[in-house]
Amino acid sequence: MSGWFRPALGVIEARGSDRVAWLSGLVTSDLATLSPTSASYGLVLSKVGRILSDACVLVDGARLLVGDSAPAAQILEHFERHLVMEDVELRDASADGDVWFVLGAAAGGASIDLGLPSTSALWVPAAERARRAEELGEELSPAAWDELRLAHGVPAFGVDFDAKTYPQEARLEGRAVSFSKGCYLGQEVVCRLQMRGQVHRLLAPFEMSAPPPSPGEVARIGGAEVGVVTSAAVVDGGVRGLAMLKRAAAAPSTALELAGRSARVVG
Repeated sequence: MSGWFRPALGVIEARGSDRVAWLSGLVTSDLATLSPTSASYGLVLSKVGRILSDACVLVDGARLLVGDSAPAAQILEHFERHLVMEDVELRDASADGDVWFVLGAAAGGASIDLGLPSTSALWVPAAERARRAEELGEELSPAAWDELRLAHGVPAFGVDFDAKTYPQEARLEGRAVSFSKGCYLGQEVVCRLQMRGQVHRLLAPFEMSAPPPSPGEVARIGGAEVGVVTSAAVVDGGVRGLAMLKRAAAAPSTALELAGRSARVVG
């Protein structure tokens, strides 16, 4: 699949000589290798390690742009609470343009690991939207983007996980969390969960025959409730989806009952 998608992201601008070091203390990803050609996917956490938003961080000249799935005003307020004496200036830049995700290389884009094949993040100023859209070709609809992400088991903030979720529950610790960089807000809890493996629920991909179950549909094993569907879509004639399940039910090949039909957890 090719094309581009315009996610509904708020954008925060960070300027100042301390912008990289300061922001590294508020997102889970390692910003040390951030460059104009390489963006970073990470998470913004509360002090107790729960996910306030996921975040796409890009370099744009002398500033960093942080694309957040949560409302920009909410994340900006969170950031400002942790700004003390650092040389950092913050601003809501959502009205200035958009962050687009492009499947494949894009001129001026930065590669990013979203869990999808060959994806880049692109900052598109408002005045350049029409030109960029013409250059990049087909825009993916939200439904097409859902099909793509669910085919690869990629969760969406506000849909499959939210502010009540730990990174390990959403299974984002592998590509959105650095365990080797310096300290960041929420790190103590996240590292403790990683070392002890104490999350009691896990987001798990599943497959079944069409039609797809609705979000909130209860997943059962032998009649006992083990979790709920968070999202699902028809993919290549079958159904792929994600469900938040009790840990024991999230193992690959586990048989589930969804809406009176059979489903199977996939790895």
